[in-house]
Amino acid sequence: MGQHGGHQPQLRAVRRYVAPRFQGQLDAIYDSRDWVEENMRHVFGGTNTAMAKAFTDAGKPVPEPIAKAEAERLARKAAKESESAESS
Repeated sequence: MGQHGGHQPQLRAVRRYVAPRFQGQLDAIYDSRDWVEENMRHVFGGTNTAMAKAFTDAGKPVPEPIAKAEAERLARKAAKESESAESS
């Protein structure tokens, strides 16, 4: 079995998953993940609109999940504009 007996898998796991966290090696990755989570709607907000347009341009029916997501987005947008108009 080696110097550490049956502990090799546990030591490998510590070296791979635990040590980098405490050495700051993962900070940039976590910062990037956090940024994407915070800005996801802004970054990917037009995805359903673009997919719906692609289907329409191709003369194909827009799949129900895409149509539903787009309708929800438009409803949120209308509600937000209505709130803005009321508060002005």
